[in-house]
Amino acid sequence: NTAGAAFVLTPTNTVLCCASVAGAPLTPANPAVPGESIIVYATGLGLVCASPVTPVPGQSGFCSVTPDAALTAIVDGSKYEGPAVNAPTGDVSSLVGGKSANVIFASLAVGQIGIYQVVLELNSAVTVDPQSQVTISQGLNTSNIVTIPIGNPPQQ
Repeated sequence: NTAGAAFVLTPTNTVLCCASVAGAPLTPANPAVPGESIIVYATGLGLVCASPVTPVPGQSGFCSVTPDAALTAIVDGSKYEGPAVNAPTGDVSSLVGGKSANVIFASLAVGQIGIYQVVLELNSAVTVDPQSQVTISQGLNTSNIVTIPIGNPPQQ
């Protein structure tokens, strides 16, 4: 019996959005805030699948459907035309300011050549720092360090 059943969606954090200007680049005047979600663009995250990834311990997994729509859409030197919902075959993780950041999703960006969009939710315990270090990792590979400003949450 489903009478009275409710489906409730909640955000993953209490920060509504954006330190200063939604969608604007992170700058000292528009820093990220603890608990906020940010977008990082990356290269080199490997093959993607539109179907669920079948994990393989200690290495990248493989697409559970063959042929996979995302894999067949990849053409060397050409813009990726989709599908928009895809994921790298290897798990992606991140550190921001020395704290783990939740990887909400990572996907090959439609209309780009080899560019991945990685959405990170900053740890609510990350400290304020105008030069906070950010890395993303996949397996044993870790990106170069980039820095972003992290500021205090706006007063409400």
